[in-house]
Amino acid sequence: MHIIEFALRARTEDVMSTVYQSRAQQIPVAIRGLGIFAPAPCPGLSSTFNYYSSCTSMIIPVRCFSCGKVVGDKWNAYLDLLGKDVSEGDALDELQLKRYCCRRMVLTHVDLIEKLLHYNPMERSKEKV
Repeated sequence: MHIIEFALRARTEDVMSTVYQSRAQQIPVAIRGLGIFAPAPCPGLSSTFNYYSSCTSMIIPVRCFSCGKVVGDKWNAYLDLLGKDVSEGDALDELQLKRYCCRRMVLTHVDLIEKLLHYNPMERSKEKV
């Protein structure tokens, strides 16, 4: 039993059964009761990748650090607008990000997770042995 699963069972009795896709990818798919939803494994990727992340690799903060407005759901729409050759300012205006603190959150975000997921720390330790 996973540590997090044990802790959640101790806190609530309204827990859905945990669904596992395989022994290598033991990720709880949904845990009702606390409103926590763990990511489902990505098809076609290695089990190490599936265990540590989900298909969506967005790690932008959910809320603005200064005013608290939700900005996390606007990242994919922002990238779509930039892909359509819309300028950064116009894209932020279209996403209703008027305050400069919220605009800063989206403009200065660097999506490093894409680059970090190419490196597997377990692979390096296997080479040393």
